[in-house]
Amino acid sequence: SLLGVLLVAGPRDFEPDAVSFLETVARELGIGLQNALSYEEAQDLLGRLSASNERIRTQNQELKGQAEKIQAQNEELRNQREELRSQARALAEVDERKNHFLAVLAHELRNPMAPLTTSLEILRRSPAESDAALQAQEVIGRQTRQLVRLVDDLLDVTRISRGKLHLERE
Repeated sequence: SLLGVLLVAGPRDFEPDAVSFLETVARELGIGLQNALSYEEAQDLLGRLSASNERIRTQNQELKGQAEKIQAQNEELRNQREELRSQARALAEVDERKNHFLAVLAHELRNPMAPLTTSLEILRRSPAESDAALQAQEVIGRQTRQLVRLVDDLLDVTRISRGKLHLERE
């Protein structure tokens, strides 16, 4: 590509050595100009490369910050997961205690039922004022009071679990 024109004029024609010298000078000037243009292009590329490197460094810092945030979030999620597991274990334990309580309660409620049923049968078969009828009435009264106490206790447990009744230990 043409970079410039070197015009040399004189009052007469140039000698072949002078023409050869001028051609060499023109070639060297062309190489110098080409080197200067290449240098400018290289400087421009270096500037753009430096700007790109700076953008990449900035992006890397941002990504590092984001990675640290993600790591902190992951740690918090691990902690929350462990807390949920702990709560699940506690809930399972509470559920087990509740099931045990209900089993004991069912047993305790069933205990008075047999004497009640038997006493009712005695009352049905015996005369109203007989010793067996009076004894059966006593059993029914005693067992009914027992059932009422058990139901009252159950209602108290329900009130406590709902926060409507507070226990004070002394």
